[in-house]
Amino acid sequence: AYQAPDEWTLEFSDGDNVTIPAFQPITLKANVTAPLGVPAGSFITIEISAAKGMEFFYSMIGIDIDQRYQLAVSGQAFKFSDPGEQVEFELTTTNLGNGDDRVSLSILGNGWESEARPNLFQLGTGPVDGVSHITVLMTPPDDARAFEEDTISVIFTSDNGEVTATFAVTLTVNPITSFTVETEIITDTIDPSKPGVNKATYYVHIKNTGNQEDLFHVGLIGLPNGWTSEFVNRMISVPANKQKLLEFSIIPPDGDSPAVAGILSFKVHVASELGTGEPVESPLQVTILANRGHSIRPLQPSYIAPSGSKLTFRVLVVNEGNVPEILTLSAVGEVESYSYEFTEISLEPFGQRVVNLTIRLSSTEEDRSYDLSVIATTKDVTNQASTPVILEVEGVPSTPGPAAVGALLAIAVVTMSFLATARRRRR
Repeated sequence: AYQAPDEWTLEFSDGDNVTIPAFQPITLKANVTAPLGVPAGSFITIEISAAKGMEFFYSMIGIDIDQRYQLAVSGQAFKFSDPGEQVEFELTTTNLGNGDDRVSLSILGNGWESEARPNLFQLGTGPVDGVSHITVLMTPPDDARAFEEDTISVIFTSDNGEVTATFAVTLTVNPITSFTVETEIITDTIDPSKPGVNKATYYVHIKNTGNQEDLFHVGLIGLPNGWTSEFVNRMISVPANKQKLLEFSIIPPDGDSPAVAGILSFKVHVASELGTGEPVESPLQVTILANRGHSIRPLQPSYIAPSGSKLTFRVLVVNEGNVPEILTLSAVGEVESYSYEFTEISLEPFGQRVVNLTIRLSSTEEDRSYDLSVIATTKDVTNQASTPVILEVEGVPSTPGPAAVGALLAIAVVTMSFLATARRRRR
């Protein structure tokens, strides 16, 4: 039998009852189990007794308690962060040993920046003194890719030089979508007088500043109706931390609604396929140069009217340029006079107007044909347009006056007298 402090146990390998031959010593093997809470450096006495019949024999066992080093670590094992963002892992260290411990920390990792604070600390025993909180810092590289991760092991070394605990923490990089847009002008001037090359061309530089490959959609905002665009590709894939170039052109309308002269503003719209943020819009301009020109013509190529009469016909004046014009109307030809309904008219770009023109024809006895030029001149007298109008004039014979009638009568009287004289001579 034995007598020991509470929670101590002792077991004999041969059991509690043994047979001892006469005059022969035997060795009994005893296993002593101490509770966890026994402080290091303690001396424990265990009394062992043996009974033979009514006789009792006593012996004492003395045990020195050595220090047991054991740590338990708990805390955050997994976290996410953006590239270049420092993250803190909070860990708790508990001393499960039976004496004070002086713990040092080291980190085994794959190259990402990491640090433990503090890296050396003292632990006592018990629920208060035996607990310490540490912080492990990790920072992924600025160019880390989406979902790239690194795991480090925090090594806990006790005062006896032995590793008594390890704890692994893993940091995973968040996917980041970000980009910048810059535009470059190749040609931003359109000259309508040069068909075939009347377009403006631009470059769009898209830099993917995120950490994963992204697909970008490119479009235009603000182009008026009739304008068209030409893209090499409206979608472009750009790897992380790389830049690519996209080219596009804009072409003004033609036909019934060509572009007027001036400056047109529009925007390049770039959106990310993967991103959840706002698209990027970059302003651009295109200049349409002035292209002046106009025409004037009658609604019919020719007209027929009697000599000396008044004739009114319509003239179509067209502004064929892309700027407003003020035009002065005139005419040149063999007419006694002319007058326009309006001698000066204003026309918007590509506008037109019909104006009445009245002329008085000169008198003539014979039929004849001649040209009348209708003319439109810009107010600054830099451009002039004209078109001939064919006038078919019907001649009108003239009527004899009183003197001419008297002369004819005198001739008739002389003729009659001559005839009467001739008759008498014949008799």
